[in-house]
Amino acid sequence: MDKNNTSGQQFNENIISVDLAKAEQIILYQNEPNPFNGTTIIRYFIPENMQIETFMAFYDAYGNEIKKVKINETGAGKIEVNAQNISAGIYSYSLVVNGKVMDTKKMIKK
Repeated sequence: MDKNNTSGQQFNENIISVDLAKAEQIILYQNEPNPFNGTTIIRYFIPENMQIETFMAFYDAYGNEIKKVKINETGAGKIEVNAQNISAGIYSYSLVVNGKVMDTKKMIKK
């Protein structure tokens, strides 16, 4: 779109259209509650138009993988984590999409 600025010069203006009603990015939320004792919920969002291989990986404080959970559905989802049989401490979880770590969060088991 051509516009004139105050000095009379023309410039091109790029317009970017954004639909705020639809999330277009992969989102990993912080687990709730955190810290927790027993169980906690991890929510995530994967855009529905993506063809992907997705899983959630869980790690101990030393970075050792302790569990991997395959995610088969797109859209909003949640994982209930039962950690009653593990020691208190700091753990992390990562959302992995097509072999790439998209985000990592920490959770505290009391």
